[in-house]
Amino acid sequence: MKLFVQPKYLAYCDQLTHENRKRIRETEEKIQSSPTLPGLHIHPVMNELFAISVTEGIRIIAQKTDEGLVLHYVASHEKAYRWAEEHHAANIQTFAPIERLDSQGSVDLIEQHRPPGAPLELVKSFKDFDQETNNAYSDWLLTHPSGFVLNIGKPITSAPVKLHKARCAFITSSRFEPFIGEFFYKICSDDIDALRQWSRQEGQEPDDCKICKPA
Repeated sequence: MKLFVQPKYLAYCDQLTHENRKRIRETEEKIQSSPTLPGLHIHPVMNELFAISVTEGIRIIAQKTDEGLVLHYVASHEKAYRWAEEHHAANIQTFAPIERLDSQGSVDLIEQHRPPGAPLELVKSFKDFDQETNNAYSDWLLTHPSGFVLNIGKPITSAPVKLHKARCAFITSSRFEPFIGEFFYKICSDDIDALRQWSRQEGQEPDDCKICKPA
């Protein structure tokens, strides 16, 4: 089944714990793998909306369309049902979803049905030196295996800006944890040109990793 998400759905995911985000990804992959949604607990909520159980306390609010399944919201049981009551199907049919998984099961985010003039976040920053930011960065790598990453010093002029593939060992191996540190951070994107442009706007020409060869 084709799986779509509302743009804000990703932000709702980011508000949850690292473990809950992992369970959400597992649930999304189950949905994508079969049109019959096997092994999932589904509960009608209102009009065309229904809730999908992720864990005992987390629910995804979804809507079935002719194109596939649209995920609108994810939160605790109480918040999810309250959201569904406030955003019934008559109000959400005009939203513009984007595809979450492609037909090969890739977890890259694919732009689709974006309304004209709507902003698209091409670059994702991971700068804070804490465990939550490191977990969010690890999640990004997991869900963007074909993406690219800039490794940047603090300040940016303190070391060469390195451009890597998202699967490069230098930015994924546990030997190099924490990935976001006191003296370095990461800028990520599925668009390699967007990262090069970002770096140049900061006054630094990015240096391609000699191991993963992103160019």
